[in-house]
Amino acid sequence: MPRTQGGSVTLPGRWSSANLSAPLQVNVSSDLTDDFIAADLDGNGDNPIVVAMKSWNSAHPNVNFFKTPVTSVANKESTDLTSYRDGELGIYRSDAWFPGISSGTIAITQFYGYIRNSGSPDSYIDLTHADIIVNYRDHSFSTNPNSFEFDIQTVILHELGHFIGIKHPSDYSTAAVMQSTLAQGDQKRTLLDYDINSAVNNYSGYNANLTTQNAAPNRGTRSYSAGDEEVSGYYELKMNGDCLHWINNQLVEIH
Repeated sequence: MPRTQGGSVTLPGRWSSANLSAPLQVNVSSDLTDDFIAADLDGNGDNPIVVAMKSWNSAHPNVNFFKTPVTSVANKESTDLTSYRDGELGIYRSDAWFPGISSGTIAITQFYGYIRNSGSPDSYIDLTHADIIVNYRDHSFSTNPNSFEFDIQTVILHELGHFIGIKHPSDYSTAAVMQSTLAQGDQKRTLLDYDINSAVNNYSGYNANLTTQNAAPNRGTRSYSAGDEEVSGYYELKMNGDCLHWINNQLVEIH
């Protein structure tokens, strides 16, 4: 079960209808896409990252989360995590990794957003930016089902769940792509009930045209008052051990 630190717990995150009026354009660093060969593509010619995006698009009856196909961009290869907040949503590999983030972390999704409905049961983080960074410095990745490396499609599928605000399950007995740990050689390329239900519930107020919302007030707006708190943080996918969740450099949850 999760343990909290500092008197705070992680909040659900979601993109507003203003952001999802069209699918999110998430660019992918070319050193990731260039690694794929013809044998890695599915019957539609999609690479494993695009396949993962389409899986999440299919999880919700009314929302296409991600724009496909993707655009390849140059990698950043920075050890400053804040430099990835550049107005461009992205998926990157890192051969340097980041000071203060464990070498046992396989990948992270960092996010920025504003806390909405603070102090109420409907409190959540209105996401404004996110990036996925995969730790190639300390780990190896593959698409081979017989490999003892980490399965890159599984990793990206998991991190894309965080990208749209889905948290890890609260216990290890729940079958889910969104479990917080991953073993070498494991493949979890199909979304399970927890994953799909989380996507549907997190965006329950969005209709087919993303024109109306319900449940959480102001879910679809992009105007922020002086009292709205901007926060940043990241989720970790670990090879074993505790997963740590951080918001504004404060440890808010361990599980």
